[in-house]
Amino acid sequence: MRMRMLLESDVPPGRLVLWRVAPGTVAAAQEAPEHPAPPSFVQEEHLRQALVRRSHGRRQPRWHAGAVEIAGTVAPAALEHALTGLLERHDTLRSGFRTDGTRIHRFLMAPHVIALVTEDAGEFDTSAALCEHLASYFDDAIRTLEWPAYTFAAVLRDSSATLLAAFDHLNSDAYSVATAMREVHELYTAHVEDRPPALEPAASYLDFCAAQRQDPIPGEEVAAAVSHWAAFLSDGLLPQAPIEPDVASGPTPTLVNQEFEFLNHSIVAAFEKWCRRNGQTLFTGLLAALGQASFAIAGRSVFRTIVPLQTRKDPAAPSLGWYINAAPIRFTVSSRDSFESTLADAGTATRAALHHLGVPFERVEYELDGELIVQSAFWTSYLDFRPLPGTRHQKPVEAQLLTGNRSGTGIDLFLNRTEAGLSVRARLPDVEATRGNVAAYLAAFTETVTTFAS
Repeated sequence: MRMRMLLESDVPPGRLVLWRVAPGTVAAAQEAPEHPAPPSFVQEEHLRQALVRRSHGRRQPRWHAGAVEIAGTVAPAALEHALTGLLERHDTLRSGFRTDGTRIHRFLMAPHVIALVTEDAGEFDTSAALCEHLASYFDDAIRTLEWPAYTFAAVLRDSSATLLAAFDHLNSDAYSVATAMREVHELYTAHVEDRPPALEPAASYLDFCAAQRQDPIPGEEVAAAVSHWAAFLSDGLLPQAPIEPDVASGPTPTLVNQEFEFLNHSIVAAFEKWCRRNGQTLFTGLLAALGQASFAIAGRSVFRTIVPLQTRKDPAAPSLGWYINAAPIRFTVSSRDSFESTLADAGTATRAALHHLGVPFERVEYELDGELIVQSAFWTSYLDFRPLPGTRHQKPVEAQLLTGNRSGTGIDLFLNRTEAGLSVRARLPDVEATRGNVAAYLAAFTETVTTFAS
């Protein structure tokens, strides 16, 4: 699954069809009874931040979308059948939240009561005009504090179609978007072929949310996680990117999401083999290479970042939801001549972070008695899209992960592995000097990986 910004993507033009949850269903949701499952810790934090922004008259769209190609002449009715099937399978998409000012509580719609309505948005002659329209539509239609926080679209052509599904982060992480696109593709294909869909039963995200609160975390585990974070923040500062964003004073620049490097499958497999010979994983090796690059480019002898880690209880069960915890990574970087030492230190740091994965970051933040604006920190995301849950009976489906526009001054990295190799992307301010700095940094990272892969 390749990641890119929607406005920089190349979705072929055609006739645009939109699907929204029907107004009658939205009205019925206002009367839906309260459901006992609380929001997950990360959902609650996301909702509270959205409430704060609303109280200040601000709103920042936080959606991401999946796009998948479907061959042949596609009927909108068949796509609607597949989208309805997706809503019936996953409880988080039928679930929303209300707040009375002090408490956030959940409601849940029954599987077979959600109806979709179709809107024909007309023909688009260019990809640029189409993507600009879609980005504006997703920005307006997807609101964290309003249900449903998702919407669907398709671009129809004579011999193919592009299906898009956009979700607020409240309902999904990147794995969930990839899972949703594979499932919709299979639901559509099974419908037109008049056969049952080859899908595993979906796991409940609401059950996961309930278990987070019902299963008490031992006090010593919480204390250990808090101590780990406190040591990471010993200087009182969140980690920043090893390269300077080089942003001048003035209006906050738009962030762009750009692919800087791509390492093919052979290089990635060879580097992974080298890492395992040295007792480490590919993920650890990639972190070590990023640390080595920060030493080479910026002279930093300590590498610090925050990584999002999966919290799915059963990785084999397909489930849509936001299964993410934040983990701090800090290790010492040695000289180029002792990369094995850097790799070992990165491995120790990664294992320490994984040891505290069962304690949600939001609980740590509460215990630290202060709000950590981790969104402003330097994040490094690694995702392996090859073994998606519940897809062992399906043919591979090539999909894209599309993101919307945001503004900011920070830099984040995204390392996404597919069958083809490793995409190395950065989200960074749209400033020419910053692009040059990031390009040099990631070129040094790539040089380290390719050197030890050979």
